[in-house]
Amino acid sequence: MAAKRVLVIILWVCGVASCAWAQQPQPDSASENIPSISRLREVAPTDPGERLAYKQELYRFLEELRENPLYTHVGFFLGPRLQLGQMELQDGNHAAALSQLQRAVSYIQLLQASPNGVAKRWPEVKYLEEAEVMVAECLHKLQQRDQAAETYAKVIERLRQAQPGKPTVLATALHSSAALAAEQRDMALARRYMRESAELSLTLPGVTADLIADRLKALLQVAAVDPGADGARELVNQALEAARRSDLVRGLPASHLELLNAALAFHMKTGDLQSARQTLEASQPVDAAAAAAASGLSLALVLRQLELAARLGDEDPFHDGWEAIRHQATSLPAAQRDVFAEHARAMAWESIDAAIAELGQEGDRAFRAREVTELSASLLVPLLEPENPRSRFVRLQEGFWQLMTIDTPSARLSFENLLQQDTGTAEDAWLRAFATLMLGWVHALQRHDDVAIALGKDALNAFRSQQAAGTVADCSRACVDIARLALTGEGMAYRMLTDWLIRAGRLSEAQQLLLVLREDELAESMRWGSALPSSDSRAALTGLELDRFRGFYRLREQQAALAHERLQLQAQQAAGRLDGAGRARLQQISRLEAEELKPAVSRFLQGLDSAMAVNADTVVVQNSASVRAEATQIQRDIDKWAREAPLARAVGVQYLVGRENLSILVTVPGLSPIARQLPIPRAELYNAVYTAQTLMRTPLSAPNLLRPALQRLHALLLAPIENDLRRMGTHTLLLSLDDRLRQLPFAALIGTDGRHVIEDYAIALYNEATSGMPTPGRSRDWRVAAMGTSKAVGGLPALMAVPAELAEVVRVSRSGGQTFLDGQFTRATLDRALTQRSTAPFNVLHLASHFVLRPGDAGASTLFLGDGTSISLAEISRRQFDFRGFELVVYSACETGVAGGRTANGMEMESLSALTRRQGAATVLGTLWKVSDTSVARAMATFYDQSARGGDSLADTLRQTQLAMLRGERGTSASHRHPFHWAPFVLMGNWR
Repeated sequence: MAAKRVLVIILWVCGVASCAWAQQPQPDSASENIPSISRLREVAPTDPGERLAYKQELYRFLEELRENPLYTHVGFFLGPRLQLGQMELQDGNHAAALSQLQRAVSYIQLLQASPNGVAKRWPEVKYLEEAEVMVAECLHKLQQRDQAAETYAKVIERLRQAQPGKPTVLATALHSSAALAAEQRDMALARRYMRESAELSLTLPGVTADLIADRLKALLQVAAVDPGADGARELVNQALEAARRSDLVRGLPASHLELLNAALAFHMKTGDLQSARQTLEASQPVDAAAAAAASGLSLALVLRQLELAARLGDEDPFHDGWEAIRHQATSLPAAQRDVFAEHARAMAWESIDAAIAELGQEGDRAFRAREVTELSASLLVPLLEPENPRSRFVRLQEGFWQLMTIDTPSARLSFENLLQQDTGTAEDAWLRAFATLMLGWVHALQRHDDVAIALGKDALNAFRSQQAAGTVADCSRACVDIARLALTGEGMAYRMLTDWLIRAGRLSEAQQLLLVLREDELAESMRWGSALPSSDSRAALTGLELDRFRGFYRLREQQAALAHERLQLQAQQAAGRLDGAGRARLQQISRLEAEELKPAVSRFLQGLDSAMAVNADTVVVQNSASVRAEATQIQRDIDKWAREAPLARAVGVQYLVGRENLSILVTVPGLSPIARQLPIPRAELYNAVYTAQTLMRTPLSAPNLLRPALQRLHALLLAPIENDLRRMGTHTLLLSLDDRLRQLPFAALIGTDGRHVIEDYAIALYNEATSGMPTPGRSRDWRVAAMGTSKAVGGLPALMAVPAELAEVVRVSRSGGQTFLDGQFTRATLDRALTQRSTAPFNVLHLASHFVLRPGDAGASTLFLGDGTSISLAEISRRQFDFRGFELVVYSACETGVAGGRTANGMEMESLSALTRRQGAATVLGTLWKVSDTSVARAMATFYDQSARGGDSLADTLRQTQLAMLRGERGTSASHRHPFHWAPFVLMGNWR
């Protein structure tokens, strides 16, 4: 992957450094007395045996220097350590490379600080930045990502200011740092650095076509990680335009075709088929003779054109041309056949994004993907060893499309075959986790629910273990498609497993899993700043599952142990250090795997149906609360609130959106949860949500359009449990929402009686992940720090009603407070309010400003301050803003309550409000869409005034505020009766 290729320039530059050290006379004439110096080479050998011997010679040489009292000066050690560090890094020995390079960096810094021009005697001193970039690369590969990012940032800053500059090194540092930022999900930084690296590379003197093409392809790769994000499309267009301008790239047909193929893949993955067609039409033709040399790529591009035509609605060219493509592919030379097969396989796999998003992808597209995958497999697999990652991945891909085309017998066989082997690598661990989940899906389709659940738990725990071990970066450099599984599989496993548990009636386990899911979604949303780890909870197995799977776990432990031993022996073999006993052991491991472990795993998997088919009594035990003796978090909360706030009559309602089903769990005091699983397809529900959202966000939308849309959503979401709610005498709804339902204000929905939900219930959002956090007692003796901006900032309009809003908020609060408007609302002011509550004892924070949400991109989602600066979600997470002690934080800003879409791994990015709650605020009030500042000011004044009167819960206080606006009461006007003005306000946290 790109992270590996970025070393090319660095290694070349450091090779120059090593040569300079080896060729020039040493500063002390006594160097002639060191006999080993004559054996040092300008260029390190490539033969593994010779290379190992040469490194050993270098280590001996350094030892001789250390033992010779004439050579204590660090300058003598500098060149050898640079060359040795470079070689160890090339060979993948990252810890050894880091040790040598860090010492070399410290020597250079010591020499630079020396007086009297000492540094000039050692030419290697000028390679400080090259050495530091290699140090950062070592840290990166050793999973020390924060240190690597810090090192890259420092060297990039110094290179920007260096005179004379080092554009080659700067381009490489930017490129490597961008790859790291992409792994850390900071896509805004990744896109910015990758763009700058590509632009700089195009201007380098003597740059090669290969390097330019690599940099442009890296631009496309970064864009493809998060194709829906702001700036992704610009990266694609920039790469294509640069390729068109570059004579070097045009003269490199393989790279030209690869860039075109990657750009088409980007547009097709994002569903922008018209842009894909325009890109194809605008592409410059490649010389026929040159294209013949890249025939595998040319044929792959023809196949993509046929797929594009099919997706545009004309499938005849694909079906008519498919047999010709098959014949041409099998007739290609071996090397070109491999190129075509890999590109074709990757094209088929692009459809997984849609398939995973919908948990299924039937129809012609899936059948085409299966045909292309099977052709790729027939070309690739015979050339590869069975344990080769590419071979195993294409087998996984075959099984996936077999499942998508409802060929469950073939899919089951494919996944079971994959699980019979463990190659011992990080990417294979992810692959086997995904195969286990898919095998669970096969059993779910066959209505073997208990088998599906057990396999789903096993897959989820495997995903979590690998995520905790930090192996995503390793597999991303080995196989980008496996990295995609690593990023998406965990979120997919949560939803599938929860759906299976609800269908099987195992509700307490489903609720416990929802708690872990919410914890991970919030931790994922905060990971841009490395603020929180994911929850360490695992999907607990029942006694029956433990009993039935005990033998399988023993087999898997034996697989893992043998795989680990085999990898060690193979490494020795590759280095030419494997003796006769080692070779015999390697053969013995192969026999044990083939003759004992594989058949044993196969027998277990094939017998799962009968193993999990138990008598009725055992099923009752399994489906009880035997997994966890204690009640679930939401049950404990509802029971507690029934005791502490009986008049609120609070009920918890959890929603989980599946591809074909909507699951609703209702938790009431003192009773078992009530489950409703309804045959409502996700697409139908989301269409209804989108229609209602669009109408609610338009203040002039016609009532004859809006009311039916809100009634339709009520019928889908609340009508199925309405009798349950009425029977329990419910007054307060605590909603745990999933996916796009988080963008929906339930308060506005309209029942069959024509009443809005808010007219019957108080509403607050419930998050399982933050419900157990300690909260300060509710005093209502509020001292408000009211901060805001009334000026235009960041290209956004002025908020003219903010000054009056802040003044009114402070005026109606019982204990008053202080306003901080425009230039007084700075980062320093906010920091003081958060950190110096003893001298400025505020217990309510009110922020009235603009908030810009960039879905899935915390670095670009920003809250604007009064002085024109801004703070991003990522920074709020990274700096760990301390909101503890605040009874209430109010974001009187746009979209502060909206969850920001899905992150790269399929987790929901939490809102600014949820992040604030996680960082200590007792209660947070936010908004779901952009509201006029005049209606927000009126709503805030009413809310604070109602709260100052006391008596009601905060949920009821918000309800009374919304009812006043709905009815045109308490100073509000008739123009505020539209849901646009009153519906977007949402409360989370301590609602009492």
